[in-house]
Amino acid sequence: MIFNLAWETDVQSKQVYAYPKDDYTVRYKANATGVGTLTSFTGFFKDTDLYDLNTRQIEDAEFQILDGYKSSQVLAYATDDDTTNKEEERRGVNIYSGGYNFPTDRFENGIEFIYTKFFAKAIHINDVAITSGGTYGAQMPLVFGDDYNTVTDAEPNYSLAPRLLYYAGRRNGYDGYVRLYDETSSASSAFDFPAAFMVNYNDPSGVDFNLSFSDEVTNYSNVMQGVFKTFHLQTYKRIELGKLYTTYVKWDNSLISNLSFRRKGLIGTGKFILQELEYNPKSKRPAKTVLLYDEKPNTTDLSKVVNTITLAGASPQSGTVTGSGSGLVGASSVTVNIQLSYNPFLNSSTNVLVLPVNSGLTQVSIQSANVLVFQNGQKLLPSIQYTISGSTVTIDSNVHYEGSNYEVIINGVTKG
Repeated sequence: MIFNLAWETDVQSKQVYAYPKDDYTVRYKANATGVGTLTSFTGFFKDTDLYDLNTRQIEDAEFQILDGYKSSQVLAYATDDDTTNKEEERRGVNIYSGGYNFPTDRFENGIEFIYTKFFAKAIHINDVAITSGGTYGAQMPLVFGDDYNTVTDAEPNYSLAPRLLYYAGRRNGYDGYVRLYDETSSASSAFDFPAAFMVNYNDPSGVDFNLSFSDEVTNYSNVMQGVFKTFHLQTYKRIELGKLYTTYVKWDNSLISNLSFRRKGLIGTGKFILQELEYNPKSKRPAKTVLLYDEKPNTTDLSKVVNTITLAGASPQSGTVTGSGSGLVGASSVTVNIQLSYNPFLNSSTNVLVLPVNSGLTQVSIQSANVLVFQNGQKLLPSIQYTISGSTVTIDSNVHYEGSNYEVIINGVTKG
């Protein structure tokens, strides 16, 4: 489901093939200094080597329009852990979900969620405590046995579904490393593991592959295209048109023996996806053939794609950040990023702390993001010991003194 695969078995060669259904492109960046590359691949359905049905006998075409869909179709990862369930309830959205709104009156009004059957979603935390260097905290996939926001210690939950993560390679530390301490040798880098994510929000280039169905916004305000647009858009364009033809075509044994559903049919100038074929080698009559009209999406169809679906009946907490990598804050429709940033102000001579534009706090009130402010390691009280306006944190003049060390953490989670 995630990559919209189609499968074909070659009996003679005893091989099974799987491809995303339609042509697609993948972005990649090899290292921190290199440029991003965009590589195109051919999908399962080929636009060349067509079955030219204009040259074959065709009889009794019957036309029907596909039906049975809801007006909004949503693809989503399964959710099976307490932390993610609570986060989705708090924000009122289905994290990483993406879908398609069909034109008005095309299908029955309603929304249908289609969930992954094997993989579940993995949300991430940015852990300041384990971070050494960098603008943001180290991003880590979060798998926890309870609600991470409220429980300090939890038993492992071994019944959770597998998580699917993207690993771009070592890239000379471009994504950071996870280094575990070795008690035997006292070496902090004895076990050096690569970083892997569903969405790399810390990617400054914004070209890493994004496993969310939704488009996502990085900490650097780059938009990363989701897998719905990459792998599913043309499928839903075909469903929207829904032109299904049942006809009878004169096939022969040579074509049938090498039949491939990857090859599209050609009638006139139109291309068709072969859906079904009933062939009897003992009969000379045309064989029943079912064809679905093929059409590529255009730029107008991009506006029908929806990202980060709001849950039906959801009541997000007032002022909370909705969405996954990006979302809406309250009713102000200000787009922000929900990922954590760590902003130190050391030996400060002023009580006015101005955060960078990519901190996640720009144009967001204190109630709109989980903000933690520390003075010399001591957590300060919001609205009493500090206030927030736009991207500026102002420490109360009676609290501030010259030389204080401040830390401002956006959407951070403290344990203990």
